[in-house]
Amino acid sequence: MKICIYAELDELEDELGVNIVELDVASEVAKIQANPGDFGLTNITTPALNTTTGAVVPNPEEYLWWDQFHLTTTAYSLIAQGVSDDISQGTNEFTTTNISPLVPDIEGLSIYYGENGTGYLIANSQGDSSYAVFSREGNNEYLGSFVVGDNNGIDQVNESDGLDVINVPLGEEFPNGLLVVQDGANDPQNAVEDEEELENNSTNFKFVPWDEVANAFENPLQNRHLRNKNKIW
Repeated sequence: MKICIYAELDELEDELGVNIVELDVASEVAKIQANPGDFGLTNITTPALNTTTGAVVPNPEEYLWWDQFHLTTTAYSLIAQGVSDDISQGTNEFTTTNISPLVPDIEGLSIYYGENGTGYLIANSQGDSSYAVFSREGNNEYLGSFVVGDNNGIDQVNESDGLDVINVPLGEEFPNGLLVVQDGANDPQNAVEDEEELENNSTNFKFVPWDEVANAFENPLQNRHLRNKNKIW
């Protein structure tokens, strides 16, 4: 099987004119296991997630294993760094590809209305728990993506099933509009069995001030409400 894969990769390199870097994940994990303290890990044997109760340890970022089969986010980040370190020092740029910023499933699309036909299309990229922003006008240029992280004791948004956005002022907390997103994996978790697997069925909605989203971009998005006599933008 490995020989077949390597042959396919060689053909793909020739077809695309690129250099594909092959990563030995097992070796990278072994490096971490040999000296876990060097990588900020304190536990390399016990999973951070208890698959029986659904409980998660308070410090999963210090664990190697998320469950019996998957690594933690910290471990995956360390492996990604290993890939970067293994790339030839002579490589100073990466090939530009037309990779979509959306990772299936695509669970929702909402419009932020601006003045004179401007504004944004915001798409929910459930596969990586992010939201991609495109220009409403013209060729719908991709402007960037954002995630809704944890804040003041409220957990981050994951596995979202939808969103909506409005630019109308909604009181002191949302003076420039509101983004509402569905959190498909809310904390605290409520683990239930679904087709012999444990799933967290705790969900809710998260309210995010639109100006916080707008100002998170390097080139800030529109973040003020616009009115005229006949219409609210």
